[in-house]
Amino acid sequence: MFRKKKKRPNFAITIEIPSQKDDVQITDTGTINYGDLKINKQGLQILSKAIETQTQEFSQISPSQKSPQFAVLEEAKNKEKTNKNKNKNKNKNKNKNKNEKEKNKTENDQKEIPVLLKDLEVIRQLGSGAGGQVEEVLHVPTQTTFALKTIKFDTSDLMSKQILNEIRTCFSAKSPYIVGSYSAFFVEGHIHIVLEYMDATLADAIKKLGKIPEKIIGKIAFQVLKGLNYLHKQHHLIHRDIKPSNLLLSRKGICKISDFGVSSQQLDNSLYQAKTWVGTVTYMSPERIQGFPYSFNSDIYSLGLTLFECCTGKYPYSIDSKDSPKFQKNQISEMDKPKQTNTFWDLMNNIVEKPSPKLDPKKFSKEFCDFIDECLQKDPNSRPTSSDLLLHPFVKKHESLEKDTTLRNWIKKLK
Repeated sequence: MFRKKKKRPNFAITIEIPSQKDDVQITDTGTINYGDLKINKQGLQILSKAIETQTQEFSQISPSQKSPQFAVLEEAKNKEKTNKNKNKNKNKNKNKNKNEKEKNKTENDQKEIPVLLKDLEVIRQLGSGAGGQVEEVLHVPTQTTFALKTIKFDTSDLMSKQILNEIRTCFSAKSPYIVGSYSAFFVEGHIHIVLEYMDATLADAIKKLGKIPEKIIGKIAFQVLKGLNYLHKQHHLIHRDIKPSNLLLSRKGICKISDFGVSSQQLDNSLYQAKTWVGTVTYMSPERIQGFPYSFNSDIYSLGLTLFECCTGKYPYSIDSKDSPKFQKNQISEMDKPKQTNTFWDLMNNIVEKPSPKLDPKKFSKEFCDFIDECLQKDPNSRPTSSDLLLHPFVKKHESLEKDTTLRNWIKKLK
């Protein structure tokens, strides 16, 4: 059985700069100012020692400034340039054509490729809610697909600082396991965030395919833990909203973390608000539900519930205080607020008081069962960190297979 080297204290939550003491202001010219973050119709600017030594306009950042998210744009422009070079030099010898191609690619890498709101063409709506919507859009100049997240913004709203902190996290995060961000704009009372387009969510996978094979979950677990470890160690940030719909999949065989707890901070303000947002509360750790101080490993509990749902095809706790779950595949992830007050309290009581759910050892490997048990420890001081779990035998077994095509081929089934 996997065991950690030592127990870790349950530290209070850590919030990344700028601090919550900073005021959100909107100038007469339509620019949001929040600490060292500025957003207007031209794009986003951040000035922070933690990110860059000088102000950068992320809407016009170049690949030479170490922004890996722009690789897809570069790939599109390089492809177009290469095709033109091939037509132009079709009568020349192959070696000369190859050298010309490499030269053009090098020159193109040094150019700035702006992502402007006016260049985005809506293809379809991907999702919507009370706070905004997400659309699939096409960047016309490069024919590149993005996701455009639109949020209504009001400085008097308690959520305004959380939205801006999410934007800061998106643009400061540089990890292959975090959804990439390209630009952000503030126009006519709405914030528009240009994000990397992903092909599906884990919630989609559960809804369409039901139970997810253990070998697939192993690869997903490794990648999500890498993303969480990056957020916890590099940014000292707790995600606070790990659930199937916030883990996104790409056809390249990669699982990435999205939505950095914009709503979860509001959930902590009162039990009434938590009840209203029960769809997210279902993945909260027991210490968060009880209003106790919590730390990075609260994300680990949420990950455990998420992966449990992935392999069984259903949420592990009953919401009506009976023993058997009453939901169809992944219904719990997208359900509406409860109609009866006692329903919410029954669910909270189940999570806090009842024993943590366990996998059937006859259906799953010993390593996977132990991994889930470790994630779902009720006592946060006994729960492992993301670093601990990256050394777990279940994760190590699938880490060596990260680059094979199994996950990529499986994701293609979702289309």
